[in-house]
Amino acid sequence: MSVSRSFAFTFVSCQIEILDSPFTFPDNVISEVPLQYSIKSSVFISYMLAVVPSNETVTYHLMHVGKEYFEYYTNPDDPQAFTIEEFYSEYLAMYIDNLRQNGMTTEEIFEAIFVDGTNTFSATGLVPNTSYQYLVAAVEIIEESFAVLSDITLGSYTTDEPEYTGMTFDIQVNNIKSNSFGVSVTPSDPTATY
Repeated sequence: MSVSRSFAFTFVSCQIEILDSPFTFPDNVISEVPLQYSIKSSVFISYMLAVVPSNETVTYHLMHVGKEYFEYYTNPDDPQAFTIEEFYSEYLAMYIDNLRQNGMTTEEIFEAIFVDGTNTFSATGLVPNTSYQYLVAAVEIIEESFAVLSDITLGSYTTDEPEYTGMTFDIQVNNIKSNSFGVSVTPSDPTATY
């Protein structure tokens, strides 16, 4: 028997942070002569979301997935598609199974993915200029499983395309020893964060 209760989840803030990846060095550096290195850069985007439940004692789970993936599996024009509730339950069950296969106990999993009270969540490693869907629902932990107790609150966000700053770096390697070396990095804009 499925019981649905109504809990309100308020999303109070979000923030997108764009970070450049670390630079890389050639495998053998055999000289103490200052060298110029090119920087291989990629962009890592993270998203932060604060959730405030209407009942601070309710246990809940927040998930986020690619919006295209979500829409593919919940397409209302497809008679074989999942309902939003089925998608949430199936995706969460799959996620729990994956964590079990990676050696986590049920207790460790439930402690890691189910929370109560006001929380801030972050999703990292997101793709620029991509839409994501987030879903949150109250859940009850039942022995080795769970039951969804509320309607699913959902929303979406799209990551920005990062701006290219044109910042360059002068990178010098010094004090090279058999198991260590020193690195000096000078950005073209000393006030910029990198």
